[in-house]
Amino acid sequence: MEMRDGLPVYSISLNADCPIYKVHFPGSPVTPGVCIVQMVEELLEDYLERKVTLSEVKNVKFLYVLSPEETTNVECYFQAIEINDASHQVSVKASVSSTAHVFSTLSFVCNI
Repeated sequence: MEMRDGLPVYSISLNADCPIYKVHFPGSPVTPGVCIVQMVEELLEDYLERKVTLSEVKNVKFLYVLSPEETTNVECYFQAIEINDASHQVSVKASVSSTAHVFSTLSFVCNI
């Protein structure tokens, strides 16, 4: 992890041999959207050093197909992380991209 503008940026290597890619889709693997959301949620947990539970998806856009055969490394960049201690929630805006493409943008709320 590195910090950019005071927010975390994670470098992620995609493993084309992962069992998920064997079924989604055989011969032409694609990273499932739900896996991208889960990945960003887990990176948020790493950054916050605590467990979170996804409670509301505000906006998720899948802009380009993320295939481990075409793209082996991506970045998860958090543009905003706002913790509300009173409501025990954290609001997040993030993107998953490479130098060539923005694969997805996400905005969601988690309980902490």
